Amino acid sequence: MTRSRRHHVSTVRNIGTIGILAGGILSTTGAVVWSLISAELTAQKITVSPDSKLLPERPVRGPHRLRAS
Repeated sequence: MTRSRRHHVSTVRNIGTIGILAGGILSTTGAVVWSLISAELTAQKITVSPDSKLLPERPVRGPHRLRAS
């Protein structure tokens, strides 16, 4: 294998490793933020608007119920 090809393979491997590590960090961060937001919303005891088509007057326990309907 030539020096240039070895350098190319090494570069691609490094980029792949960085991508995998970044994906893991971003996934973990997303899970932590979701958990923090859910805990805060539960503590605030917010309910869905009574005129909502989906889940009227249900407690908001996570970000997925914050969407406008």
